[in-house]
Amino acid sequence: MGFSLPGLPVALAILAPSFLLLPFPPIDAPSPAPRTSRIAGVLERVGQVGCLVLAVVVTPVLGHPGWLIALIALVALYYALWLRYLLGGRHFRLLYAPLGPIPVPLALTPVLAFLSASFWLQNWFLTGMAVVLGVGHITVSLQTARAART
Repeated sequence: MGFSLPGLPVALAILAPSFLLLPFPPIDAPSPAPRTSRIAGVLERVGQVGCLVLAVVVTPVLGHPGWLIALIALVALYYALWLRYLLGGRHFRLLYAPLGPIPVPLALTPVLAFLSASFWLQNWFLTGMAVVLGVGHITVSLQTARAART
């Protein structure tokens, strides 16, 4: 354990877009919020906190630069999806809208970004936590997307 200088910007880059919801919430968010699995919600929160913390507190041994390239591409796609939401009028459905055959890309891209980061940083704790995040975040997002369509 230690401090990961490369892990800090990774964590911040993946976390930062979520703060856009504070000044730019969806204009048509359902009330009450769609019901989702409590277990998936817990896994999602544990995965979010775990990924952010483990990216920063586990000393890295940098791996193949191809994983860094994948990480950068996934973060760029993640930002593009947030732009789609902002420029598309901040509609709730855009947070869960598919991208071609990908049903919830705004949930999948940060998970894949954390996985890529875990391989680049050779941080196997982060790999495990990214899997936990994926199970929770993607499940919750699919359930919310389904509810938003009805």
